[in-house]
Amino acid sequence: MFVPKLMVGLLGHAAVSDRRVQRVVHALAARRGLLRNADEFARELGFGSRHQLHHFLKRHRLPPIRRLAAWIRVLTLAVETNESGITVEDIAWHDGIDPSVEHRRAHRILGVPLGTALQEGINGVMVRMWDDWARHLSPDRDRVAAQRAISRVVRDASA
Repeated sequence: MFVPKLMVGLLGHAAVSDRRVQRVVHALAARRGLLRNADEFARELGFGSRHQLHHFLKRHRLPPIRRLAAWIRVLTLAVETNESGITVEDIAWHDGIDPSVEHRRAHRILGVPLGTALQEGINGVMVRMWDDWARHLSPDRDRVAAQRAISRVVRDASA
C-alpha cells in the first residue's frame, strides 16, 4: 500500500525501528485515516487504552493519535485524488464525511487550502506535512534534508 510507505518514510527512524509503530501506521492507513474511537483502536492494537497508545507514541516522538490519523487522512486524499482524479468532495461523501470537514482538516495540517496543496502534488503535500511535523514535534530538523528525504521516499514508494 502506497500511503503506509509514505508515512513510514515521513516518520523516519521511529517508524522503521519499531514494529508497533509500523502497525499503528498501517492500521490507520487501512482505515484511510478515519479514526472513530481511539479506545477501540488502541485495544485492537494491543494497548490497554488510548492513554497507553498516547504515551507509546509520545515516547517515540510521534504526534497524538488523532493528529497522526489526520496526517494519514490528508495523505490518503492526496494520493486518491492524484491517482484516480476523483474529487475530494466525492471521496468525503463516499466516506460519510462533510467535504468541508476534509478541507478544514487539510488546511490545519498543510497550512494552505487543500486545492493549493493538491496542485503541488504528493511531494508538495509531504513537504507541507513535514513542516507540520517540525512545528509540533522536532523544530531542530533541517528542512532541506527533510525535502531530500521526502523526495526519496516518494520515489521509492512509487517504485
